[in-house]
Amino acid sequence: MVKVFDPYVAVDVDEIQIARTQTRQKTLSPVWNEEMSTKVQSGENINFTVFHDAAIPPDEFVANCKVPFEDIVGEKTSDFWVMLASIVHAVKWFWFCGDCSPGALYVWVYVDYTGQPYEP
Repeated sequence: MVKVFDPYVAVDVDEIQIARTQTRQKTLSPVWNEEMSTKVQSGENINFTVFHDAAIPPDEFVANCKVPFEDIVGEKTSDFWVMLASIVHAVKWFWFCGDCSPGALYVWVYVDYTGQPYEP
């Protein structure tokens, strides 16, 4: 039996959460199309972590991936598929996005790199 779930994605830079998508209810093919922005002074990685929004906390970890800034700095925009790793609920949840491979996220990133220190 394939079980649907209520996924959301937490986005963090070097373990500091900067954003979270809305939860998509009872789906195997979540689509978010959400825009998030933040200023990063010195970061090494953007991390995407998928959770199941549990009725009783804590939320269940599903999968995650890491994108090094060095892979995207120098490009004004980048769009790419990232494969999720550590899929702990591979049997419990058959999670995928539309036409992509199971366990992948499509990400579009806009980088406004100034090379200057961030001043709030």
